[in-house]
Amino acid sequence: MDQQKQMMGMSWGRFAAMIATSTFIMFFLMYQLVYSTDHAMFSLNRLIASLVMGCVMTILMLSFMWSMYKGVGTKMAVLVSATLLGALFLFVNRSQSLIGDVGFMKSMIPHHSIAINNARKARISDPRVRELADKIIAAQVREIAEMKQLLDDIARNGERGEASLPPRSTEITPEMERKMDQKMKKGEEKIVYDPPKPKDAPDQIRNSVMLGYNILTNTQKYAADYVGNDLNCHNCHFEGGITKGGKDGGISYVGVAAKYPKYRERQDYAVDLMTRVNNCFMRSLKGKPLPGDSKEMTALLTYYQWISKGIPIYADIPWLGLQKLESDHKPAKEAGKKAYREICAKCHGENGQGGEKYQQNENSEKSKSEHHRMSGPPLWGNDSFTDGAGMSKLEVMAAFAYNNMPKGNPHLAKEQALDAAAYVTNQPRPKFTKDSKAL
Repeated sequence: MDQQKQMMGMSWGRFAAMIATSTFIMFFLMYQLVYSTDHAMFSLNRLIASLVMGCVMTILMLSFMWSMYKGVGTKMAVLVSATLLGALFLFVNRSQSLIGDVGFMKSMIPHHSIAINNARKARISDPRVRELADKIIAAQVREIAEMKQLLDDIARNGERGEASLPPRSTEITPEMERKMDQKMKKGEEKIVYDPPKPKDAPDQIRNSVMLGYNILTNTQKYAADYVGNDLNCHNCHFEGGITKGGKDGGISYVGVAAKYPKYRERQDYAVDLMTRVNNCFMRSLKGKPLPGDSKEMTALLTYYQWISKGIPIYADIPWLGLQKLESDHKPAKEAGKKAYREICAKCHGENGQGGEKYQQNENSEKSKSEHHRMSGPPLWGNDSFTDGAGMSKLEVMAAFAYNNMPKGNPHLAKEQALDAAAYVTNQPRPKFTKDSKAL
């Protein structure tokens, strides 16, 4: 009899060990899809969810192995206890009654990280779904960064309490879901292009805004220490970037401040606007990064913020960026060489070193902005952009040339733009060397 009781005790002990081990493993498996290991923060939500699954497993395993265990009273007690505990844990998890500020963010960071992983690695073929996935990635990366900053601030300074706490969000009703669905089908609220003029900035920031504008329109003069070639920002961003892009509009800056931090495949993480600016200085201007606390960087960021006034954060801004040319034409360098000589060389020179008027007037009193209106900047050679610049990519240059060249009267056919881009991007240019300061 004593031996039988001992065996029964060992059986229940083994049963408890199986449940505990499985619950422990399930808790860790909940993190197996996080994109980065530093996102695998302890989550009370995940622990409680694991305990719910442990209770469910107890009920199922005991039900299937009922005859293997003796003592009806003991078995019933285990079932009832597992059911009650499972219901309690489920209620606690659903109600979030144990989750405060820190617990909330530590549970959301792994959740967001899993969304990033899935959006990046899913085999998506529909471009609409890919665009949606990229938006999800950008939003999750931004929110993770915000939560980490808040966690650090709370760790240093403590929580602020409920004095300034806004009202809790309204419960989502079926009517709200219906309206949200209708809004999604109609598309997001129309974004209006109405940038303020730099000179209209408030007194306290006007000087900084105007310096930002001057840097963009005459980089060679106002940020000379950080430029290593003969280019200016306005070569790609006409009128200080205050345009709607498209035909003869260059690449717009209006609203850019509302789009960052933003995920960029080049870095494989979200970058802020300061990092993006320095990317341009090092890659496109063959220069060096602006110090974060420099008057030039402050001016540029202030300028971007000012001309982005009124545009919602992370809105879909239709005029930003360059639309890829949709064409079945296969770019040909030889045809591009012919197109370049017939159309492009008039402004950019036969050897791509910049147009004749551009070179002759380099030392004149006129700004490089005025030079560009008369003639084009270097497209290859030591005084042009590096092979790490966005414009060194055939598809980027083709889209830019199609929309903007010849300057003031763009009329290239898609085929000409693709061919000319194939020719120009295959010419020698400075090599971008990534070092500890490069981005």
